[in-house]
Amino acid sequence: MSAPHAQLAWRWAAVLFALLALSAAALAALLVWVLPQQVGSISVNGEELVLGPATSAHRFVAWLFLVAALLALLLVVPMALLFGVALPLALAAVGVLLGTLFAALVIALLCAPLVVGGWLVWRAARGAKAPPATIAR
Repeated sequence: MSAPHAQLAWRWAAVLFALLALSAAALAALLVWVLPQQVGSISVNGEELVLGPATSAHRFVAWLFLVAALLALLLVVPMALLFGVALPLALAAVGVLLGTLFAALVIALLCAPLVVGGWLVWRAARGAKAPPATIAR
């Protein structure tokens, strides 16, 4: 990779990681200030199970899961684009190239007798060659 392309790639990577850090910080702030103290309740067969208040450990674990999800998205989305779009296009281009080469080979094989016949006619029409000159000693 040439130097300008490498610098551009590193800049894009830095921007993506900065966006990841900003998103993680925003989600962490959301968890700290917006997450209710009473997490909620679950109703099973008519019985109410009240969940306890969210502690800082709960918030930390939730933040870790959110960062892991963001990192997964940072890796999964480009891979999905690579394998879902770029790879099929590359395979289609290779298929078109191979098809074109095969068609050219078939046309060359079909035209080969005509080429050989034309060469024989040209040799016959050219006449006999003069013998090569020899140097007497």
